[in-house]
Amino acid sequence: MQKFHVCVLGGSCGNRMIMIAEYLDELFNQRSYDCRVTSISVWECFSFPPSADLLLQLLPAYKAEEVDCPTINIRKLIQDIDDHETLELIFNELEKHVQVISQVPAR
Repeated sequence: MQKFHVCVLGGSCGNRMIMIAEYLDELFNQRSYDCRVTSISVWECFSFPPSADLLLQLLPAYKAEEVDCPTINIRKLIQDIDDHETLELIFNELEKHVQVISQVPAR
């Protein structure tokens, strides 16, 4: 089974975008989530939404109806990387995924 792909999407926040992606990757590992975290700058590639299981947007580049996965606005993490409300939204979405995986019958 492939890892759950979380993509952090940013723009001119460059270094902060990478710091947030690395921090989230660390948090996911601490909680034993099997996730792959990547980051994409819309300044480098804006022609299409990135392929991911969860899109975390530091800026509103794509509307929910434009992507094939859940999307969460995480702009608050630019100011406070430990913003409880934002992290809770992210972990709630991950829990939905874990529940779906756990419901798949064993072969």
